[in-house]
Amino acid sequence: MHTPLIASLAAQYHWQLSLLAAVGIAAVTFVGKQVVLLVPSFRAAYQLNQAAQAEKMLKPSYAANQKLNRKWGLIYWAVAFAVILPFCLTLAPQPWWRIVRDIAIILMFYDFFYYLVHRFVFHDEGFLGGPLMWVHAVHHRQHNPCRADSSFIHPLEVALGLGLYVASIFV
Repeated sequence: MHTPLIASLAAQYHWQLSLLAAVGIAAVTFVGKQVVLLVPSFRAAYQLNQAAQAEKMLKPSYAANQKLNRKWGLIYWAVAFAVILPFCLTLAPQPWWRIVRDIAIILMFYDFFYYLVHRFVFHDEGFLGGPLMWVHAVHHRQHNPCRADSSFIHPLEVALGLGLYVASIFV
């Protein structure tokens, strides 16, 4: 079933660029972490966070939430890099100002709309009355937070946040 629509989509699907982007992001993250950990104060903070996370992982509910979010995060990541980014990436040269503009617009769009979601959907202020307060309450259960607690959130909140980020690509 080779239709013009499928042929057009296939011509615009650059899985190699998406794979290269994924590997590049992983490499920059890994190397960046190693460089940052060369600074003694950052290394000490990292070790404190690791110890706090290890202690929290002993709690079954915490460990279950972390496992669930890793699973859903991997699914969202796979969808973004296999279904969305291959249609957005290109090898065509882009002027430097367009790259800077796109980064600024994506970050402003994401931060602004995530703030609105956080304020009006996850909290009871405003005209919506916080319809998903129960979702965000998972995140606010943490006391004495460590770095790992940033991912101690309900999977629906992960979906909303990552969905908003993916939407910002199309702005």
